[in-house]
Amino acid sequence: MDIITKIITGLGAVGTITGLIWIWNGAVGTITGLIWIWNGAVDFIQGRKNKDKQRQDDGSDSMTNGTFLAVASAGIAAAIVATLSQLKF
Repeated sequence: MDIITKIITGLGAVGTITGLIWIWNGAVGTITGLIWIWNGAVDFIQGRKNKDKQRQDDGSDSMTNGTFLAVASAGIAAAIVATLSQLKF
């Protein structure tokens, strides 16, 4: 029985470590998305200033994609945190 307990505890520890790594990835994804939004805004403003429709479109697309990346990454990280907080050893 001791061996089974140690195996289950080890699997729980591995799962917790994996969850923490995914939380880190979610944080990195969120920061990347926010940077993407910022760069998109700069491109959009520069395109508008120089009357460059292509740059405006690229900036708009970057802002949209960055928003989706930031929101999705933050949501996934929050879901993992909620799941890990429910684990009891």
